[in-house]
Amino acid sequence: MKKVFAILFIIFSCISLYAQNSYFNVSETESFKDVRGVGNINGMHQMENGDTFIVRETKKKGIINIFDKRFKLSSTIEFDISKRETILGTVINGDKVFIFTSDKAEKKVVDIYAAIYTSGATSITKKKLYTQTTGKRRRISWLSANFFNGNKKYDENFRMSPSGKYIAFGLNNINNKDLTSSFRVYDTDLNEVYSNTFIKEENRVYVFDDFVITDDATVIAAGKRYLKGWEEKKKSKANYEYVLYEVTANDHIENEINLGDNYIKETRFAQNNDAIQLLGFYSERNSFRMKGGISYKFTNGNIKDINVKTSPFPKQVFDDLYPEKKAARSKKKEKELGS
Repeated sequence: MKKVFAILFIIFSCISLYAQNSYFNVSETESFKDVRGVGNINGMHQMENGDTFIVRETKKKGIINIFDKRFKLSSTIEFDISKRETILGTVINGDKVFIFTSDKAEKKVVDIYAAIYTSGATSITKKKLYTQTTGKRRRISWLSANFFNGNKKYDENFRMSPSGKYIAFGLNNINNKDLTSSFRVYDTDLNEVYSNTFIKEENRVYVFDDFVITDDATVIAAGKRYLKGWEEKKKSKANYEYVLYEVTANDHIENEINLGDNYIKETRFAQNNDAIQLLGFYSERNSFRMKGGISYKFTNGNIKDINVKTSPFPKQVFDDLYPEKKAARSKKKEKELGS
């Protein structure tokens, strides 16, 4: 429930910042027979022509179900995926849908592909984007592996710029020799524009929270740079620096955010054209609790010029989560919520 609340808080924060009042009419479409019996949905988008498509996967196939304007199933298209291949996610750009997949082809190698569907087509084309060597897993403590995400060796994600001009892949690679963080940026035809490895550390670990890419191909990333090990807290202080990075084709700059006595669990970017904010939760006790919301607003996209605002949870939040008397006590004592 609290995780749901956390997600809703960020969503409604974004809405209040960037949107006007909106009203929706909700209706249920007729059901369709799922001959594959696939439960997981990897992506769902609506094309410019009004068609809606759903992306799913089985052990050997990726599946696209396409629905017309009346939400009736019009066609189903399948494409091959290998045994170790998984769908990272999907994005729509004009009349094209990009389905990005990750294939652990070899023990220390990951291949990234794009399955491309064009509106009105009856088949899917597939293009290999890049190969990443991951190396051996770093030895870490049992505590770090189970409680501080220390078991992650390699991680990738992607974002698209507001106009769809660029797509950026963020790569975190933690192995037994070093940690590297890099971005690969592609244009709308999925040709590589640039690649920049902006972090290479042997001892300290940097972990992405989120990143965005602008329409001038600049990537802005936020995350934690741990001081020693993976623990969130050491000697009653945060064991990390919260760092912003601005990455371009040939350079990068960084800015450390002054946390003061606060802790941050994680943040997410809210991007609306040129307006960028970083939204999250803060705590005065540890990284696993929440006292309220925190926002970092960039002036003209400049990561060196940030306006920070903290907002303790209002009484309404406690009223929604607890019975009346407990809610009143929690607000009076300035109780923090668990994440």
